[in-house]
Amino acid sequence: MIKKYLEFINESANKIIGHTSSGKPIYNYYDENLYKNFTAEDHKEAHDLHERIAINTNEQGETELSNHHVNQMDKHDRKATNLFHMNYLKNQKSMTSKEKKEQENFIKSKLNKFGLKR
Repeated sequence: MIKKYLEFINESANKIIGHTSSGKPIYNYYDENLYKNFTAEDHKEAHDLHERIAINTNEQGETELSNHHVNQMDKHDRKATNLFHMNYLKNQKSMTSKEKKEQENFIKSKLNKFGLKR
């Protein structure tokens, strides 16, 4: 199984595995340079695709491959959280109190997920 995983890594480093709803390619490996123009929503969609693949490969008994996609999920999740937070700070003045509360709750949930405090 490890041999299969190593072959997979060598063959698919920059392989496109899907696209966001905005048409941006989602790659097998997270590389900051490939995702420069991604929005928080794009990262969320990439996370969701990697999650589906991780579940599927795990069900097929391909643990290493599943773990790879879980790792990619985490990277997209962290980037999406960062972008949501940056947008929140940038747009805070024009947001309604309800929107501010929703954003604040979302950010707190993400920070808690990573064991961080605000």
